[in-house]
Parts: sequence; C-alpha cells; structure tokens
Amino acid sequence: KGDKEYYVFACDKIYDTKEMRVNIDTESFEEDNSVRSAMYLVSFLSDLEQYAAPGFNLKSLRVIIPKEWLAKYLKLDKVEEGLQKYLALKAASITAKAVDFEAKTILNELFSAADDHHLSPMYQQNRIMKLIEIFFSWMYDQMSNLHFASDISKEDINRMIEAEAALVNDFSIPAPTITELAALTAMSESKLKKNFKLVYGNPPYEYFQKKRMAKARELFLAGNRSIKDVGYLMGYANMSNFSFAFKKEFNILPGDFLKQIPQDAVQ
Repeated sequence: KGDKEYYVFACDKIYDTKEMRVNIDTESFEEDNSVRSAMYLVSFLSDLEQYAAPGFNLKSLRVIIPKEWLAKYLKLDKVEEGLQKYLALKAASITAKAVDFEAKTILNELFSAADDHHLSPMYQQNRIMKLIEIFFSWMYDQMSNLHFASDISKEDINRMIEAEAALVNDFSIPAPTITELAALTAMSESKLKKNFKLVYGNPPYEYFQKKRMAKARELFLAGNRSIKDVGYLMGYANMSNFSFAFKKEFNILPGDFLKQIPQDAVQ
C-alpha cells in the first residue's frame, strides 16, 4: 500500500474447488461451485483476501489502473465519483460481475496464449482493453439501475443480479424462460418479473432483446461482420427476423445502418 491512488481490475477463474471465500474489507461472500469465474475492481485502499479449499486451480489476470488512465482512455465523466460509488456498493453485493460468454472467450484466448508463450504486447493490450470495456459498461449499468431497487431487500437484489447474468450470458442461444429464471433465483414467477422490472427497468425478455440488439449494433460498429454473421451470433437462424428485431430497436434496417457507418468510425 502507498499514497498513490490506483485500482486493480481482476479476472479470476478458479476451478476444482469445493468452496471459495472472498473478503473485500469487511464484506465477505462464499461460493460452493466447482468453477467460479468473476471480474471485479478494488481500490488501493481495499484489503482483498481469497481462500479456497486444497487442490484448487487458479488462472488470474490483474491489471493495475491509475485513475488518470481511466479518465483519459475510457472517457468517463466524473470518474472519481463513479468509482467511489461502485466501491461503496459492497453492501448491495454489486462488487463482482459474472464472466459472460464474451468475456470468457477473451480470457480463454489470453490464458491459452500465455500457456503457449505466444502473447504479443499488441494482442494482449487489445484483449485486456476489451475486458475492461465489458466490465465498466456493466458497472455503470448496475449503478444506474440501483435507484429502481430502493425498497427491495439485499437478498432479492442479489437474485436479480443472478437472473440478469443468466439472461445476457450468451446471446447465441435462446434466453432462459421465466420458469427457468424463477427456479434459478428461488422465487415465484410473478415476484421475479416484478422485481426484475424494478431493478432493471424492463421485463426480463424485453431487457434481453435490448441488450441483444445493442450487442449486434456494437458488432457492426466493430467492422468485418456481415448481417448474416451478426444474426447468427445473436441466435437468429432467420435473418428476416433479425432484421425486424434490429429495426424495431433502432428504427433502421441492419443493411442501411451499415451503409451509414463512416469507415473512420469502425474500430
């Protein structure tokens, strides 16, 4: 520890363990899954402790980030206020993001490349920047939605976070049904739908569709993706249905949207 302010962005994959406990300052949470993957952020002021049962395996990524870097490269408004708000959310258990399909793919690429000793600096930087982007997009989504949940218990907020993670984990497969989400969160279907809308502002399937179309738009802007490619990645076998869903969300067909993207805007 020192006087220089910084943050540590962490991505952990811990497997072959029967139990796992993480302490961040005075807060603690436990997992009993055989595989646990998570992304989270801690400040230079935080005490982070992790315990696992004997015989576990760990692959981990740590990125030390100065506050000034966040302001410059992520172009975040009111960086300090936003980060302090996030770091204060431990009471609401919004400290860690489950590793979704996209982040898992990137982490596997990084870990595989590291194992093979073929990790070029440019490749490493590109992939890590994408992970940071995924995490901070999630972080600000979570913070912006918290005001909906002022009269929901901490336990139910945790359950809605779990349901949201299951919804957006992999857009290439059908979204979990309400029945499946209710079973996952151990609550009735009616309570699930009510609480999910309070926390995230939309019913589960509408939320899923908005996130799915936002991801499709992001892939188009990234370049080198055809309508068919993006449609398949978003779980559509019928491209007409995909085009209809995209137009419903953005009031423009995918083909027309692609024509409007300036070449210098492609990432």
